[in-house]
Parts: sequence; structure tokens; C-alpha cells
Amino acid sequence: MLRTDEAARMLGVSVNLVHKWVHDGVLDAITTPSGDLRFDASLVRAVSDGLSRPEPRSR
Repeated sequence: MLRTDEAARMLGVSVNLVHKWVHDGVLDAITTPSGDLRFDASLVRAVSDGLSRPEPRSR
């Protein structure tokens, strides 16, 4: 299980965006008894694989 900051790093996005994605249903998370979010690493990888990566701009 990954912490929010670890999921954000794996996805290459901010922690705030991870929270938004959880709220929007894009990313599944469980909430610990202390209120922290935890993410299944395989699900985070699946979302990461589905993200489109912009192509570098030509000069």
C-alpha cells in the first residue's frame, strides 16, 4: 500500500491532484482509521500506464 505522496510521485502529479482524482473516482483509495489515504500499488501503476505522456516539442 502506498501513501498519498508515494502515489503522487509514481504518477508524476501533485498530492493535490491525487486527492482530486480520489474525489472524482479516477483513483481508488482506502482510508485508514487515522484518516490517511492508502493506494494499491498495482492500481496506481494501471492509472499511470493509462496516462498520456506529452511528446517533447520540436524546435
